[in-house]
Amino acid sequence: MWKSLVLGAAALLTAASANAATATWSAGNGHSYEVVLFGNGSSLTWEQSRDAAAARSFGGQTGHLATFTTKDEWAFVTGALNSAKHDLFLGATDTEAEGIWKWVVGPEAGTLLSDGYTAWNRGEPNDHGRGGEDYLAGWSYGRNTGWNDMPGRHTAIKGYLVEYGSVAPVPLPAALPLALAAIGALAGLRRLRRG
Repeated sequence: MWKSLVLGAAALLTAASANAATATWSAGNGHSYEVVLFGNGSSLTWEQSRDAAAARSFGGQTGHLATFTTKDEWAFVTGALNSAKHDLFLGATDTEAEGIWKWVVGPEAGTLLSDGYTAWNRGEPNDHGRGGEDYLAGWSYGRNTGWNDMPGRHTAIKGYLVEYGSVAPVPLPAALPLALAAIGALAGLRRLRRG
């Protein structure tokens, strides 16, 4: 039942923001996700998409290409965003060592995909062609909602998926605890003088 409520809330959130397709997974990690489509027949490479994602912000948080650590996180994003199932770049690659897939952005940077959750489509990753499929994309193969290894530029890729971390609490100014301690000490001295 909670999944229905979360997806319903995400749909409202998505509908309310006509300028951007964003949804916040409030029942999960508190992160927000945004689909950014290439417009007017243009396209970006995976590296350009990574850099463009890092230049975006939402709710005071800087973005990065999306990374996934649980089935619930992937299910939320596939249910709340990208109903057209466009192929989108995600934040992993095996360019460092063929077949060794790593998240290379966000808090998961450096983590092997094999050490956590994966959503590879059947037969993927397959490094199809002449060994040039080194970048992770989601929603591949039309009706499927899994992952595929893709070249750094491909006509099937229609955009990228940005993830924004939850809003961090505003830190106290460093001097505030000292000021409070000084006020407390002065109040204590005042009491001693009265007594």
